[in-house]
Amino acid sequence: MALLTFPATEQRLGLYPVVDSVEWIEHLLKAGVRTIQLRIKDLPEQAVESDIAHAIALGRHYQARLFINDYWQLAIKHCAYGVHLGQEDLDIARSSSDQQRAASSRTFHT
Repeated sequence: MALLTFPATEQRLGLYPVVDSVEWIEHLLKAGVRTIQLRIKDLPEQAVESDIAHAIALGRHYQARLFINDYWQLAIKHCAYGVHLGQEDLDIARSSSDQQRAASSRTFHT
């Protein structure tokens, strides 16, 4: 299987909000924020997939950089701008038999 790599961002991300709901994503996008992280913790994938898909669609509509925290498989499935992985999630992603990840930091741009 080919090793996936993530392109570099064209500019520094700077400070950006980390929120726990699609509602916050939408409010921030309408206010002009263009880099956001969606961080929903400790729920099964099937419970968050529709929220993640909706958030990614909103990000695309507003031409924003939306990072998905932890749910890297859903981020890939729904073509998120990027994914943020903690060390434990990074180890799981690296050892996954169905996806190979290139990893030099903890935030990746898909």
